[in-house]
Amino acid sequence: MEASKLNAVALSHALEAKLQSHMWQVVRSIASMVDETLRPQLMTLLPCIFTCVRHSHVAVRLSASRCITSMAKSMTVNIMGSVIENIIPMLGDMASVNARQGVGMLTSLLVQGLGTDLVPYARLLVVPLLRCMSDCDHSVRRSVTHSFAALVPLLPLARGVSAPPVLSECLLSRSS
Repeated sequence: MEASKLNAVALSHALEAKLQSHMWQVVRSIASMVDETLRPQLMTLLPCIFTCVRHSHVAVRLSASRCITSMAKSMTVNIMGSVIENIIPMLGDMASVNARQGVGMLTSLLVQGLGTDLVPYARLLVVPLLRCMSDCDHSVRRSVTHSFAALVPLLPLARGVSAPPVLSECLLSRSS
């Protein structure tokens, strides 16, 4: 009886992960084509997507990270402001390896997907990534090291670039 309850719970979690993954694939597919007037509604999904970045299933974390990256391509300033304020601090969450793995995955995908569009954010991302390069988890170390290596060449370009207007005063002081 106890084993059947555990199997039911495991099945429930697996189905939930699969549904979330499919939902984020839909958002990812439409993010770049959404009309300007609907983008604020798309932004309301971010807290839920951010929660999925720290999910226990890697497929959900990957799907959420891809979704955020897709949204960032068409709404860079808003998405990156939210990522820096809400997601990057999760790199320091030593209680949750899933959170650190998810953020590492997300930053890696953002660096690949946005390229030079990340120049205004490079200073804000480099220091937290540098701190995680000695993380106890191998996959976190690998993803943040890859992201760090891709961001360092952008730093000279960031010198003359002003900070995006969406960033809070606290974040702006961190980048100085």
